[in-house]
Amino acid sequence: MTNVFSFKRWNSVLAFIILSVSASAQVSDYWMKDGGALFTLGMGYEVMPDTYSSKGFCLDFGVRFYTTNRLFYELTARWGTHDGDKEVMQDASLARIHDQRDCLIGAVGAGYEFFQTQNSLIDIYVKGLLGYGVRKDKYDDYRVGENGHTSITLGCEKSKKGLAAIAGIGLDVRFRQFTFTPSIDVIYVGRKFNTAFKVAVGVFY
Repeated sequence: MTNVFSFKRWNSVLAFIILSVSASAQVSDYWMKDGGALFTLGMGYEVMPDTYSSKGFCLDFGVRFYTTNRLFYELTARWGTHDGDKEVMQDASLARIHDQRDCLIGAVGAGYEFFQTQNSLIDIYVKGLLGYGVRKDKYDDYRVGENGHTSITLGCEKSKKGLAAIAGIGLDVRFRQFTFTPSIDVIYVGRKFNTAFKVAVGVFY
């Protein structure tokens, strides 16, 4: 009777250990990033130089391809825009001038998660991307002369295209296959630097 009881007890303990190891392995595999792809959609506030107001918006779509649990390559497409007004004095009266600036970028590069918590629930990454970008400006120009007179030229346009770059740092908060990521990006496009404060949601596939 004692032998039967002991056999059943040790058999139960062994089954519990096997199940625990199996469950632990499944969880570990679930959180592994190596070989996975993360699709993200982000939006936020973009600061541009030479704008007439503090308005700004950005939207981007990106894909990260993980080659290890920390190293990834990223492909992204992003759009930043500003549409605002400014009041200037002209001949002792207020005049409203307008400007609109749009930036479109496609870029590819690499990133690295230099900090991770257990099971990669939270990580902090840095990334650097290079690509091609276009910046288009439509604005009302103004000049203040020596006598204080302001001259306004309506409907000015400029367009610059060429090398674009993105450098960023962000924090991923992960729940199962989903991520929530606040980040800061510095963007070079149209020979000017923009700064974007963004929040993205993502899903691993």
